[in-house]
Amino acid sequence: MPPLAIEDAIKAAEREINKLTEDYPQHLLAVLDEMEVAAAAAQWDRILVMAHDIKGQAATLGWPVIGEMAKSLQASLESPAQYLFAESVRLHLASLRFCLHKRLCAESRDAARLLGDLRILTGTMRAGRPAR
Repeated sequence: MPPLAIEDAIKAAEREINKLTEDYPQHLLAVLDEMEVAAAAAQWDRILVMAHDIKGQAATLGWPVIGEMAKSLQASLESPAQYLFAESVRLHLASLRFCLHKRLCAESRDAARLLGDLRILTGTMRAGRPAR
């Protein structure tokens, strides 16, 4: 079999990326379901790994708001405020589902408001202060 011409290889890669991008919302819903199961079992390390993965995938596949929310979730689970992990995960997952449902790929007023609230929570957790 002859090697692919560079143009053919690029087109094949673009098709694959387009397929991944198209399938990402369904994939993300399944991951969010897994995260909820992990939260019910207090498997914070497992959720931390999944949040890290979402952070990179979402940014690459055109969902920067989802990536920022995953980054916030990851930061909250790296904080010393373990007593807030369950609530933080619940709020982050609800926000992620909302953005996915509303197809909020890019920054919007709703997304900015959610991200702002999540960042306040995460900042409070990282500082080790009680939540307001």
